Amino acid sequence: MLSLLEGSLRGEELSRRQRENLEVLRILAQSYSDYAVALHNQLATEHPDSAWAFRVHGRALEHEGFCEAAVIEYRKALALKPDMDGIQEAIARCKKAN
Repeated sequence: MLSLLEGSLRGEELSRRQRENLEVLRILAQSYSDYAVALHNQLATEHPDSAWAFRVHGRALEHEGFCEAAVIEYRKALALKPDMDGIQEAIARCKKAN
């Protein structure tokens, strides 16, 4: 059985060889999305009060259009890890969206 990484690498190769095959691209995008969600859920479960968990939750809220709530989560992350790369940009992006 292929590992998720091996499957993703094969999917990437197939997408390069068959650029016009939109179904291959959709499957590849969905598999990356599913994997990301699983990793984010694991992070939130195992380290719920970490800066990274707050950032992930903020990103999820931002993607759903809840920018005010996302900024709250981003600020929690920033309080725990003031030097976190990209967090100020995420806050600015959310404020701009509102």
